[in-house]
Amino acid sequence: MILNFLLFFFNKKTLSIRGSVTEISKSMSLPKDVCQEFLNIFTEKSAKNLYRATKQDNDKCMIYILILYVMANSPSTIQVSDVEPISRELKLEISKTSNMLREAGFTVAKKGASTGAVLNVPLTFPPPKRRGRGGK
Repeated sequence: MILNFLLFFFNKKTLSIRGSVTEISKSMSLPKDVCQEFLNIFTEKSAKNLYRATKQDNDKCMIYILILYVMANSPSTIQVSDVEPISRELKLEISKTSNMLREAGFTVAKKGASTGAVLNVPLTFPPPKRRGRGGK
């Protein structure tokens, strides 16, 4: 259920959302408490009743969605045999989906025509990406 709410929020959210939490929750058809938490986690309040989502906020939302998707797909083993359906839903390339899952600690492997992901213990994270001199 929370995955559905999060997908709905992600698809309805724009870079700027104006209004009170009550107004936003009604316009997005989300429960008020859920909407409030999503706004707190995935946006930054920049002025009274104005919420802005940065690229980092959008990436964080997508990673939350990916983790919930894998957990919902196989809760006992925390793995998924194909990430293509969620990539399509999020309008992401499979390579971008794979990179985000790796950043969250998943092991991602291509098996035939599909790309699967599994969360193993102990977690292994990729080294942080280094930025060039321009900070880009």
